[in-house]
Amino acid sequence: MQFEIEKLSQKETFKPKDFSLLREIFRSLLSEIDKIGPKVVIIAGTNGKGETAHNIAHIARLSSIYKNVALWTSPHVKKYNERFNFNRKDLSNEKLEKSLKAFLALYPGNSCQLSFYELSFWIFCHQAIEEKADLIVLEVGLGGRFDAVNLFDADVCVLTSISRDHTEFLGGSYKSILSEKLGVLRPSSKFIYSVRTEYLKLKIKNYCERLKIKDSVFVSPYAPENTDYQYRNKLMAYEAFKMLGARFDMRKLASIPTTLGRGNSFYWNEVRVDFFNAHNIDGHREFQAQLDLNKNQKIVLFFSKRPVKEIQQIYKMYSRRFQDRLILGGVNGHHKLLSVSLMLEHLKSDRIEPDVVDFSHTAAAASNLSRFGKNFIFVGSNYVQSYLGAVS
Repeated sequence: MQFEIEKLSQKETFKPKDFSLLREIFRSLLSEIDKIGPKVVIIAGTNGKGETAHNIAHIARLSSIYKNVALWTSPHVKKYNERFNFNRKDLSNEKLEKSLKAFLALYPGNSCQLSFYELSFWIFCHQAIEEKADLIVLEVGLGGRFDAVNLFDADVCVLTSISRDHTEFLGGSYKSILSEKLGVLRPSSKFIYSVRTEYLKLKIKNYCERLKIKDSVFVSPYAPENTDYQYRNKLMAYEAFKMLGARFDMRKLASIPTTLGRGNSFYWNEVRVDFFNAHNIDGHREFQAQLDLNKNQKIVLFFSKRPVKEIQQIYKMYSRRFQDRLILGGVNGHHKLLSVSLMLEHLKSDRIEPDVVDFSHTAAAASNLSRFGKNFIFVGSNYVQSYLGAVS
């Protein structure tokens, strides 16, 4: 299904020429969803938004209030169907195909020229109607203001963090990035946010005042109980659920299961891997602050295609603390992950001689990796786990 939808799709664009045109394409879907009357939560942010979205959906499923919970996340980790989650189950290929046929009946050959992301979201909305969703949880794909999820007027908005990421689309300043992400807010929205600087906090307060948002909650990343970023993501989910007018026993937050990319364990050939998603410098910084290796573990660090200076900074962060237990991993020809040769080219100014494993040829990679042990933490973009899942 993914391949079929990719073939139909137009090239991904961050800013549609006319967002009102996108609204027109989705108009009938939005009208039908409005008749069902679900509550809607939108989660924006640089880091942690996927995990927070999963946490909200999980809390909702444990409650007795919502019967049909629809969860949209992007990108997927292992399988395209993960993007469409309804009541704990990823959407089947049969249902994906049914919605795609409904789309093509309206727009043969994708005559409206939706991107892969937008077409996938159309399918999600169609299925939300089919499933009669009473709670829709939406993770922003990129930015917020021009993202397809912003077609919805959210009852609750969550802003998990602000960091410099995707600067080619969002701008290089915190102010411009914040502006894009706050684009999902409406005057009627309730709002939860967690940012690290007083500057951003003040900007958000001013924005909320201009928009006349009356109900907002700040979750401090510096409060002792919130310095664990995974717990903080759970706490924001808990606050979002409260803002929906629902109740949940806060003591149960610790029992919310790990999501893909947040410490989930799997076996890759004969080695055990604990995988953590961290693709930008702030994500790596938060992860490393809480990293406590056991005596048998080593770290395999992957890089996505990011600015050279940032790659160098991330490497130094790990090498200073874990020099004897650090391995670099790369994949040739991957659309997101760096190859070993390009990685070393970016790091050559540091005169490093790190341990390196090339994961391009999996049989050789498995043999080379096992020379270093049997227990590893892999850290990098979620595309690492997606790649390994596809080849293992």
